[in-house]
Formats: sequence, structure tokens, C-alpha cells
Amino acid sequence: IDSKDVNLDINSYFKLRETFTTLGNKIEYYEEMQHEYNGDIYSNDELHNLYGYFMTRAASEGFSRHLNGKRFVLISRASHIGMHRCSGIWKGDNTSWWSHLEANIKMMPSLSMVGFLYSGADTGGFGGNASPELMSRWLQFSVFTPLLRNHSCIGTRNQEPYQFGDEHTKINRSLISARYRLIPLLYSEFMTAALNNEMLFRPFAFEYNDIRAIEIEDQIFLGKRIMLAPVYKANKHGRIVYLSEDMLLVKIKDDSFSCEKINSGDVYIEYPHDEVQIFLKPNSAIPLINAAMNTAETDMSTLNIIGYIDDSFIFSMYDDDGINSSISDIKDKSLEIEFSLKENDIAYNVIKNNTGVCKIKICFNITNGSVIEKLI
Repeated sequence: IDSKDVNLDINSYFKLRETFTTLGNKIEYYEEMQHEYNGDIYSNDELHNLYGYFMTRAASEGFSRHLNGKRFVLISRASHIGMHRCSGIWKGDNTSWWSHLEANIKMMPSLSMVGFLYSGADTGGFGGNASPELMSRWLQFSVFTPLLRNHSCIGTRNQEPYQFGDEHTKINRSLISARYRLIPLLYSEFMTAALNNEMLFRPFAFEYNDIRAIEIEDQIFLGKRIMLAPVYKANKHGRIVYLSEDMLLVKIKDDSFSCEKINSGDVYIEYPHDEVQIFLKPNSAIPLINAAMNTAETDMSTLNIIGYIDDSFIFSMYDDDGINSSISDIKDKSLEIEFSLKENDIAYNVIKNNTGVCKIKICFNITNGSVIEKLI
């Protein structure tokens, strides 16, 4: 009553809105409110999510009609099964809680299962106050999600990467730098999933079927050969990781990287705040480039390929202009190299190179423990 006919400022408005939040979310509301469509009556809980679906579909069809074949980015919070054909989705109004970082990790494979590839959460949390540690740990995971957005609510602590002092600014700068170094990997895995109707993020149990594997939810795969094991608890210097087979741990920090073979089983892995870690299955590789200030400035002319090889595999990478939506153009702008292990040396055959890559450096760890570096 005190707010009637009062011109509220933004903070007063949000405070007042919170008073009514629970009223709008009562289950009775969804069951009792009814809609008429073509002479039939439906309860609101049957149709509620369709509003967001058709709103997003209309926007997608409008962009497609007017952009003359150019790609566009569309994300929505309101969703319904099937909406992945029209747009991406973000996780909605999360909170700066460690449990929400854990939920973010576990939700990515779930979204991939129903077709949503372009997704991510508000890094650091939307509501609540992010701590410096939570922000860095969350950023370590968000580096790998298609949508990386640091977004917070009015009235919460400022949580831009530079808001937590010099030490944490340096940490967050290193993580964001890793994101740009990994752009070729992230884009290629995304396009592989999109073009082949596959999952971008996969549960651990989709790759291994031993009894331990089926119980693990906090280790997930990006694509089919790259595993992520983020830290999602406070005051931890690392975490226990379970490996069903030997894998190569790749650590990326600033302008450098290092590799370490990790034997199968349970192992404690230290995970410093200022680096990004990737586990590679045998016969797989990841591409790295130099960091840039934005994607328009990325230099693809020199490519570093870090691999873990047992016998042979084909490395592939997409590098189109990101503008044309023609599937044939996207598929054509790719790099494919067949690598094989012969007499403790790496042989290679460039199958296709319709990209801007002209110099390739490889650093391959062999499963027997030796390392080979060369320019190809």
C-alpha cells in the first residue's frame, strides 16, 4: 500500500517485487489458470513453457528471413523441448553458491542430451555475492562452455574479473587467456556436434561402462575424447579424479602448457586457480593458438597441436569465417591430419587444409612415456 502511485527507484522496485515472488510461483496458479485454444480448455501448467518457445521461434525465423544467410546468435531463458532448433539457452537466475557451480557442471550433459548445444550459466552466479575463489573456480569451467558470461544482479557485489584485487585479476586474466587459446578446439567440438547431431558435453558413463564410471557425474567429456574434472568446492587445492584408463593431463597457463601422464584409477590432482586442465584419452589431440584480445584478432596461421598417441588417429578442426550459414562452406573450411606412431616416431599425412593454418607445431606424448616435438 505504501508503494501505491509512488515512482520507485530501481532498488525499491526489486525489493517490492521480492514480496510478490512466492505468489507467482505457487503450483495452484499453474493448475487453476486456464487457457482456451481452438475451443479446447488447457491448464496453464500444460502451456506455460510454450510461450517462451514460440516467442523464441518467432525471433529465430525473423532473423533467418532478414539476414540473408548470415549466422546469428540467439539465446533464451524461457524454453521447451525442441527449441534448440531455434536458439541456445542459458541456465537462468542462478546464485553465487558452490552448489550451483556443481549443478552447472552436471547440467551441461543433460542439455546436450535434448539438443541444446549453445549454453552456459552466469559465471560466478547471478544472485548473491561471489567470492574471489568461487569466481575463479567457476571461470575455470566456463572457459569450456559455448556461452561464457559474467552477469550479476543489481544489489549484489560487483564481480567483473578485475573486482577482487590484483592477485585475483591476474588469475582471472590467465583463465580468460586460456579461453582464447582454446577457441579452435571449442569451435571445432561445437561444429562437430552440430553437424553430426551429436552431444557436445557427454556424461562420463557414456564413455566408460565400468561400475565406478556409471556413478560419476562431476567428470564430463567435451566431445568424445576430452575430459574435464573441475573443482567445485571451497578451500580446495585440487580434487580426486577417477580414470578408467591412462590419460594425458594437459595444463594451460598464460602462454605456456605442460603435460603429464596420469595412470588409471583414483588419483589426487592439484588444480591451481590460475590454470586450465584437460584430460586427453589415448589417440586424441587438442589445438592451441596464441591468446588474443578478441576473436577477430585471433591468429590461426600458427597452430600448436598437443596429442596423446597409442597407434593412430585423425585430427580434425573447423576454421570457417563464422558468418556464412551454408553447411557445405562450414564443412569445407577444415583441417584434417592423420597421425600414426611408427618406430617411436610420429608420421603424419595432411588429408585436407582449407584453413588459414600454414605452420603446425606438434607436441605428442606417447603412451610409453616418451615425448616427440616437431614442426610439420
